[in-house]
Amino acid sequence: MLVSAAARSLGVPASSLAVSNGVVIHARSGRQLAFGDLVAVAASLPVPTDVPMKAPRDYTLVGRSATLPRVDVPSKVNGTAVYTQDIKLPDMLVAVVAHPPDGAQPCGMLMTVPPALSRVFLPS
Repeated sequence: MLVSAAARSLGVPASSLAVSNGVVIHARSGRQLAFGDLVAVAASLPVPTDVPMKAPRDYTLVGRSATLPRVDVPSKVNGTAVYTQDIKLPDMLVAVVAHPPDGAQPCGMLMTVPPALSRVFLPS
């Protein structure tokens, strides 16, 4: 669908286009369009029912994990990786589910939350 969108955007036949590294390229003119730039046009196209599969010999990423470097590993190993729970924004609130200790039994059900308990602020 991205190639079809590029063909429509560039006014060329889809057969004259190639795909490489996230862009659709028209080799004859040198024009190229990034996948992200084609999304809106591609979303308006009908979904094809018969799409030919790529031959395994033409794969560039699938089946090549042993030869691709893991760019995420160094930051995980040296402690510089930033995870979602590490992000702190101004005036950010954090929600936490408090679980009772093992073996706890319910003693009743609170159907409404009093305003004083709707938010508990802990010092950071």
